[in-house]
Amino acid sequence: MSTYQTLKGLKVKFLDGETTGDRIQEGEIFYDSSTSGFQIKSHIKVGAWSAGSNMGTARYNLSGCGITTAALAFGGYISAGSALSEEYNGSGWSAGAALNLARQKLAGIGTQTAGLACGGYAPAAPNAAINNSEEYNGTSYSEGNNLNTIRSHFKGAGTQTAGLVCGGYTAPGLTRSGVTNEYDGTSWTVGGAMNTDRTDLAAAGTLTAGLGYGGDTPGLSAATEEYDGSSWANSNNMGTARKGFAGRGTQIATLAFGGTTTALVTSTESYDGSTWTTAGTMGTATGGHMGSGTTTSAIAAGGKAPGTVTKTEEYILSTSTKTAAAWAAGGNMNKAKKQTAAGGGAAAQTAAIVAGGTFPPTTLLGQTETYDGTTWSEVADLNTARKDHGMAGSTTAAIVANGQLADAATVNSEEWNGTSWAEGNNVPSALENVEGFGVQTAAVLAGKGKTRHYDGTSWSEEENMPSSLSGFGQAGTLTAGLVFGGSGNLDTSFEYDGTDWAAGATLSTGRRLVGGTGTQTAALAIAGEVSDTQHAGCEGYDGTAWSTRPSVASARSQSEGCGSQTAAITAGGNSPPGVGIVGSEEFTDDVITVGAKSIDFD
Repeated sequence: MSTYQTLKGLKVKFLDGETTGDRIQEGEIFYDSSTSGFQIKSHIKVGAWSAGSNMGTARYNLSGCGITTAALAFGGYISAGSALSEEYNGSGWSAGAALNLARQKLAGIGTQTAGLACGGYAPAAPNAAINNSEEYNGTSYSEGNNLNTIRSHFKGAGTQTAGLVCGGYTAPGLTRSGVTNEYDGTSWTVGGAMNTDRTDLAAAGTLTAGLGYGGDTPGLSAATEEYDGSSWANSNNMGTARKGFAGRGTQIATLAFGGTTTALVTSTESYDGSTWTTAGTMGTATGGHMGSGTTTSAIAAGGKAPGTVTKTEEYILSTSTKTAAAWAAGGNMNKAKKQTAAGGGAAAQTAAIVAGGTFPPTTLLGQTETYDGTTWSEVADLNTARKDHGMAGSTTAAIVANGQLADAATVNSEEWNGTSWAEGNNVPSALENVEGFGVQTAAVLAGKGKTRHYDGTSWSEEENMPSSLSGFGQAGTLTAGLVFGGSGNLDTSFEYDGTDWAAGATLSTGRRLVGGTGTQTAALAIAGEVSDTQHAGCEGYDGTAWSTRPSVASARSQSEGCGSQTAAITAGGNSPPGVGIVGSEEFTDDVITVGAKSIDFD
């Protein structure tokens, strides 16, 4: 009898279920000794979609370009054509420069730092197809030479210096077309026409190896055509005829996802240069969205599902599975509270501490609670109940200072030793609406324009804050601190080096009464209040820019955050209609799990 070794010249490996790294290759057969009966398994790549961080602004009929970790989305329809653009860094979206001309149903070509937005349907035209094209350099859009053909409802492929656009409605009269225009980085020229006139199609590839597929002819089309730089040739049809979908990749490795058949769909197909095959299912049926990436890593963002959405989904073709970053319910505190303060450091998701605050509507609390990752436990109370105070440190060594008592702000501070609170030295002046960060022996207390340091024994006055902030979030340490947002729905952030304050990047969404945690170069801004309404949106900071992160499940303001950017907890706060929150939520970043499929030879 033949064996795998005689057929392949290889022995079948015996592994104990741990198959990460270089222990096993994709497609290689192995025995899994951790399973009953030593099952034969193999790693097989599977395409799957998972939720990503939402866009800053909901819209549909937008376009984009780039790759999964550096994508660009621009234009689209909100209440009219939009000029907004947003950049994706693989974790979240941040605001980019605005297009010079608002538009929808446009084409996108290139990368995040060398993109091209062209044509579309512009309300300023008024409400007509246009031939304007704009180049993006990663910072701003500049007008380029116009397309040869006024057009909308079309798609593009290639690069900023070697691109093509095809199909769509062309002027005059918005006629369905198969016209191709080619771009060399300076000028547009007319290329070979598609064999089938169509609108609302998808395109992929390069100027000399392009692909156009699907669309409205009229009637839904599954037709696929390949471009060689001069002419189009028919290839095999898609499995599902559709329009208003997205697709990216090369001529021989392309994705098509979402869109409309008789209704919005979730289906994804992959093209290998000859044949289309099923390649996973989106989480939400969507059309009119943007797409970027490759056949192994792609994103879909915005669109209609059926209402206008901000949602983002990420696709990976891998032997691994991805569990998307998300907030999930944590343990309930023993008492609902807001205007509290928290500490815990980087490990705070499993070792957090909160103290003080108010029990709605106005009862001051001295209560202290600690969290072990599962359960909140009530420990010794503060000696002086307070709200809107600052806190720094951990579950074993913390400092609480300032804040509001029943009738006035206080200079009082207290130290926590892991068991009880003891009176500390007074802060130089009474303040409320302050925040703290750092550790007990190297803490910063900031707010109302003041900055104070604590060395474990005494307080010192330091350089004033740039403005008289209150209601802001905070992160970091004494020598690398960060504050952001604040009353007035501020979008500003400021970095602290232990001596001086300097302006940081602006938040995507201005907010006040915001929670914060993390470090100066990896911070989280959690929920808050926007225009007097509790907010669920979160943002992350990488030391350079803020971008969107998954939203908390329950919109809240006046909550506290602690932990890291990838493993955080938010506790308490105020929720509509002004009710204190007893629950906490835990944030977990993306988790990649290597999996293997059992092989049945029967």
